[in-house]
Amino acid sequence: MICSFFLGANTPEGFYSLFGELKGFDLHVIKGSCGSGKSTLLKTVIDKTRCGGICERILCASDTSSLDGAVFHPINAAAVDGTAPHTAETSNMGRYIVMPSPASGIENHRGEIAALKEAKSGAFTRAYACLKGAAYARSSARALVKFDSGKLARRADGILEREARPGSDMGRLHRRFIDAFTPDGFVTLRDTVDALANRIYVIEDNLSQASPLLHALQKGLLERGYDVYGCLDPMAPENTRHILVPQLRLAFVTSDGLSRFEGDVYRRLHMTAYTDQASLKSCRAKIRLFDKLQTALLEQAYVELKTARLSHIELEKLHLPYLDIPALKKLNENISL
Repeated sequence: MICSFFLGANTPEGFYSLFGELKGFDLHVIKGSCGSGKSTLLKTVIDKTRCGGICERILCASDTSSLDGAVFHPINAAAVDGTAPHTAETSNMGRYIVMPSPASGIENHRGEIAALKEAKSGAFTRAYACLKGAAYARSSARALVKFDSGKLARRADGILEREARPGSDMGRLHRRFIDAFTPDGFVTLRDTVDALANRIYVIEDNLSQASPLLHALQKGLLERGYDVYGCLDPMAPENTRHILVPQLRLAFVTSDGLSRFEGDVYRRLHMTAYTDQASLKSCRAKIRLFDKLQTALLEQAYVELKTARLSHIELEKLHLPYLDIPALKKLNENISL
């Protein structure tokens, strides 16, 4: 089964890497310059590696048509793009895969390359500043409203009692993203949820209050022995936004202004049921203002991310005429994990 995740995300604090989560895998790290064929090589690895079970396609948050990695759980192996901003080192069993060097002549474009890299870096800096402002607006709106944490904890206990029988061993946590701020807007990998779960709890959460509920559910599922994909919130990566439990074909997903989960689902939980209605009513005007600020800042963040992607595309165009095509073809033909 092939499903998609992100191992890195654009966040208010910059690029947030989860590539360190793969340290227990037989890890193959691919090194190469911009436009050297790393994504194509990763697609070849996925096509050639047939092992059953879960295979993760790791998408690039800055260009979802490009791959940053592949993870094969049945054989405990992974291959990832190891160039900045990703951070990955091989295990004792892994190895580095170095892409063929570009032909001579690329050095004549040194000035153009430096200018494009600077433009790309500047666009990312501005995008992260916008995301930081949007995160502040969101947290400010949330702080205005009180909610019943005790009632929320009791709901989590009830769900766990119904959905997850206790086991003898501790489950394993896989931290990932299925959401990302991209040049094309906020992307949620809904197909991944549908691939791994057929019982989906949707948590309607317009005020970003669901994190304590999701934390309690994740902790309880792990303690009962189930492996969990804890999918982080790119707006606040210290928080979990979704939970996927393939063994139970079960998922808990957040639906809010960033991404709506529509259609038929198993159950919907509304966070307004745990919200103090008096505080909500008294602050509606301020909440609407913060929502408008968040929306405006996110729209500008997407503009800057699109600018960064355009600079990256121009960098790839500069490198393309100097690729060693025969060497790349041979590497793709011989690659194996």
